[in-house]
Amino acid sequence: MSLMKAKKYTKNVERIEMYSNNMVLTPVAQGIKSASNRDYNDQIFRRNNGLMHCWDDSKENNAVKGDIFGYVDNCLNIRPGVKTPGKIEFFKIINIYDSKFRLPQWSENVGQSDRNVVELSKDPIFVGSFKDFKDCMGYNDNYNLQGTRYIKSDKLINYYDNILLNDQ
Repeated sequence: MSLMKAKKYTKNVERIEMYSNNMVLTPVAQGIKSASNRDYNDQIFRRNNGLMHCWDDSKENNAVKGDIFGYVDNCLNIRPGVKTPGKIEFFKIINIYDSKFRLPQWSENVGQSDRNVVELSKDPIFVGSFKDFKDCMGYNDNYNLQGTRYIKSDKLINYYDNILLNDQ
């Protein structure tokens, strides 16, 4: 098999595998005093220091090993009619743990104590703009992610096509 055919084959395998991945998205608030911003920065520290990178699942606890987890910076108005593109950063879910394994500092996050813990890959598998995600998903330009959300893979096909086919 030639190198070009091997690369194309590898990309097709990635596409097929990606199509079966559901997704958990969580917004990271921009305010430095917000719980999500504090927890996100804690996870950056943990990743940089060889500690387990983790977050909590959506309220439905539907995530499974192999799914995708994404941190979202919503698009922000910077002046009338102009928004930032926002950011979306994907990690592979490599394990799921019971809620009793939640980090102690998460106890301050009221109403989330029954959520499972998802262990995430150390490095992101994709980084892009949240604006592109919204466009591919058919969301209104004013849409902002609020709260952790679970999305089934069949609703993500157009987006997966967009990020995988544009990455060739």
